Amino acid sequence: MQSNTALYSLVQTLLDVYRFDSGAKKFNMRPSNMAAIITRVATEIMPLAQEKDVQLKATLPADSKDIVCDEDEIRRVIQNLIDNSLKFTPAGGTITVSMRQDQDKTVVSVADSGKGIPEENKPKLFQRFWQAGSTGRYYASTGLGLSLGRRIMEGHEGRIWCDSTHGQGSTFSFEMSNKIQG
Repeated sequence: MQSNTALYSLVQTLLDVYRFDSGAKKFNMRPSNMAAIITRVATEIMPLAQEKDVQLKATLPADSKDIVCDEDEIRRVIQNLIDNSLKFTPAGGTITVSMRQDQDKTVVSVADSGKGIPEENKPKLFQRFWQAGSTGRYYASTGLGLSLGRRIMEGHEGRIWCDSTHGQGSTFSFEMSNKIQG
């Protein structure tokens, strides 16, 4: 069952990459609550984090305003960022998903206490099919998650980036306008 789910996910990802490349990808933009999206994703991933003995927590504002976005695609970006952090955070580590909003924008960050990213790998992070290696462990991955995340954020007139110090963990963040004209 798990291998069927992984294969289905891989096919969906490849189809979405094709849709972006061909210009056929359409977003379903509607008002959504980012804090609620983060809470749902974190709750779903929590059992995997517990299995790895990694603390997963969300730091969210007490009140947040809805923003216009494609909830499914934003959910995909958040899930991918948390999944990536789980791959590279050792047992006993921590992953924190946070969100902040101001008048103009919403910023979501996924910070981990993993091994961080060497400086020479940072320019490659959002390239297609590129995967961090050298851990000696195999991860079921296409190397498309961050590239697709970048495309999704561009479709939301936003951006995605990474701050990381090798040996000290990574923080992946994305930012989008609260006033998207869909």
